[in-house]
Amino acid sequence: MLWIAKEMNVDLRKITGAKVACAKLVVHLMKDDRSIKALEVAEKFSKGEATREELDAAYSAADAAAYSAAAAA
Repeated sequence: MLWIAKEMNVDLRKITGAKVACAKLVVHLMKDDRSIKALEVAEKFSKGEATREELDAAYSAADAAAYSAAAAA
């Protein structure tokens, strides 16, 4: 559904808000602070309280966290 929204040119902030709502369902499973911080920044972005640059930086940090977790497993 999110892919369809993106293809229909739905505003990135709205799509991000939907992604945040999904991710909040599993936030209790997040162990790395970078992932939790990325979720917080994404929520701020969806509300117009963070820039695209801040969102991209938070994404990069969360991606690094996921890579580290995969490497450790």
